[in-house]
Order: sequence, then C-alpha cells, then structure tokens
Amino acid sequence: MPSPTMFTLGDLSWASFLSLLLGIFIGHRLALGRDKRKELYDAGKELRDAFVEIQRLLEINPPANPAVGNDWQKTIKLVRKFYQQHHSAVVRFEHHLPSRKKTSFRNCWYQYCCYDKQNNCETFSDYESEQMNEELEKRHLAISRINKLLEFTRV
Repeated sequence: MPSPTMFTLGDLSWASFLSLLLGIFIGHRLALGRDKRKELYDAGKELRDAFVEIQRLLEINPPANPAVGNDWQKTIKLVRKFYQQHHSAVVRFEHHLPSRKKTSFRNCWYQYCCYDKQNNCETFSDYESEQMNEELEKRHLAISRINKLLEFTRV
C-alpha cells in the first residue's frame, strides 16, 4: 500500500519553481508601478517649479506710483512671457498623467491659455485689462487657473 504523502519530490520542485516565477512577476509589476509613480512625482515637481516665478510676480501689488520701478508687470505680459516655459513643462507632465486625467488637465491648460479652438492658438484674452482695478481681477483669475493646473500634481 502506497504511503499517503501529499507531494512527491518532483511535484514539490515544480511548485517551488512556479512560486518563484509568480514572485518574480509580482515583484516586477510592483516595481514598475513604483517607477511610474516616481516619474509622475518628478514631472509634477518640474511643473510646480515652472510656475513658481509667475506666481510670485502675480502676487506683487501694483505700485502706487507707476514711475517707481519694481517687478510689477501686467498680467497679460507675464503669461505671454512665461508661455514657452510653461508649455514645455505641461507637455512633459501630461505624458506621465494617467489617461483618465489627461483630458481634464488639457482643459485646464486651455482655460489658462484662453485657447481659441477655431484659430488653433492661445490668445490670453481673459487677461487683458485697461484699468488698474481690472488688472487685480485678472491677476486673481490667472492665479486661480494656475492653482487648478497644479492640483493635478497632487496625484
């Protein structure tokens, strides 16, 4: 009568080998996920860094005497001046975003740039102002749109 052993030596070897392969596969998948999260974090940091200077400049109040020089510039001039830097950071960041968030992020970017779909260009038209009281509203608008973009970096 054969002994009631559960595994033979050959069966045990195959089970060990399959467990090893499964462990390698799961470990590899976890490492890939960790690497993707790190890449997204790094791209998010780069995006936040790209907007630091314009945020600082937008928070400067206009001078009481415009003849006295300081860092103050009109909002439309600032967003146009930093456009290339921002656009480059946005393109690099968007590449790392999960597919389900790319459309929302792109819409926030278009809103920030006042994108004209008909002419396929950025207009920045929402930031134009004639009077100083309008200028402060435009600054707040730009800052709020920047903050919406940067919310995506807190994934």
